[in-house]
Amino acid sequence: MPLAMLSFDKDVTAAAKPFASKIEAAQKKAADPKTKKDGEKELAKLQAEQSKAVAKALSDNMALVKKASTELSLFLETQLTQAVGFLKAGQDAAKKGQILVVEGCPGTIETILDIAKKAADEYGRAWFSYRTGNSPKEVIGSDFTSFTSVRTEVMNEGKIQAGKVDKIKSLVAQAQELLKTAKQNASQDGPDDAPDQALKAKAAADAAAKTAGEYVGKTATSITSISGMMNHADMKKSADKLVKLGESSYTNAKAFANEVKTAITTAEKTLSATKGRLKDVKTPKVVSDLKAAEQAITTAKADLTKIMANVNNAAKALTQLQDKAKSMSKK
Repeated sequence: MPLAMLSFDKDVTAAAKPFASKIEAAQKKAADPKTKKDGEKELAKLQAEQSKAVAKALSDNMALVKKASTELSLFLETQLTQAVGFLKAGQDAAKKGQILVVEGCPGTIETILDIAKKAADEYGRAWFSYRTGNSPKEVIGSDFTSFTSVRTEVMNEGKIQAGKVDKIKSLVAQAQELLKTAKQNASQDGPDDAPDQALKAKAAADAAAKTAGEYVGKTATSITSISGMMNHADMKKSADKLVKLGESSYTNAKAFANEVKTAITTAEKTLSATKGRLKDVKTPKVVSDLKAAEQAITTAKADLTKIMANVNNAAKALTQLQDKAKSMSKK
């Protein structure tokens, strides 16, 4: 809750008022030689009571100031943490080339700064008269000690609070510089989704390479499978069945090869289109991903060569199996 506006002089006057008429009367008694002794004693007692009453009123209000100071410190720490978080998000976005995110960073932190400054200014104005108030004549020196002790503590807290506001202000400057640099790099970084485009091209190439690598082994297995059928113990009795199995194995090998060809074609088209859109981009991550995509396609093509050799060998093995089956059927 915001601290209500305080008035040091008015609060002193209000706390001293109940004693004013009594002190005035005691002063008159003290001035009269006949009642001087009793008057002075009564006056001293009243002034001591007034001093403690005024000091208590001031200390009670100073306790409210201390509570408000603690709340303000926590609030400013929260604002500073948020500002740091937004700057970090802007820095991360800048690394990814997400210029639109970076553009919102300075304004967001400026808003946080405005909120923090407003809270600090309102608090400062509310207790300014207490900050500058001197020991009033109504208060005996020793009674003012508690008040001044808390006030000094609060004033020291104020220096830390001002430092937090200044820190947020410095974050605004950092965000503005970040945006300036991001804009300067925009032409080299390309569109906001340049990293995503490069990553998709790399993913397509990696998928083609992975598929090709797996199918080298599968097509090699087709050769082994067909060759094994020629030496099957029941070749004569199961010739037709074995031929059909061989043909199925060969068909699968061709299908594997076609799947790899399609994957490579898709990867090449994706990479070509992406490189065309991002030809001027110099961002290291984008360049690295596109280079990796090229390498993956090269690897996939090398494996496709092996696959095609396996398919051709499977075809030869199938022909041998078919010939052997025919010769056995004539016997």
